[in-house]
Amino acid sequence: MKIEELLRTYRPLVSTDRTHHDFGYVHELDDIIQTYFTITNIGKEVLNLGTVSMSCGCTTAELEDHALEPGDSTRLWVYFNPKVHADTMGGPIRSTVYISSNDLLCPEIELTLSMDVEGSEE
Repeated sequence: MKIEELLRTYRPLVSTDRTHHDFGYVHELDDIIQTYFTITNIGKEVLNLGTVSMSCGCTTAELEDHALEPGDSTRLWVYFNPKVHADTMGGPIRSTVYISSNDLLCPEIELTLSMDVEGSEE
């Protein structure tokens, strides 16, 4: 058995319902919008989710649970605040959420968000 096959068989193994969410068009003065990603442990040992960090101050995130038994799932709630970009001309924005884990095959989960921020006409 190959090492990767062994790791998949006997270790925690992270799975996500998707790795990207597109909010579409949002106005720079809109209120905070949100979505969630479902994270599941499809491995055989406890999956520990650690630090959550973001690539941009316009995005925040919170995990409902940090320790997942085999077969368990949790939600990662992600919030985007378009007002952070109110001083720009608008346009496409991409933000990434990073989550550390004890999955040796995926020690850092990357989930991306995209949106097209429409600016105010002056």
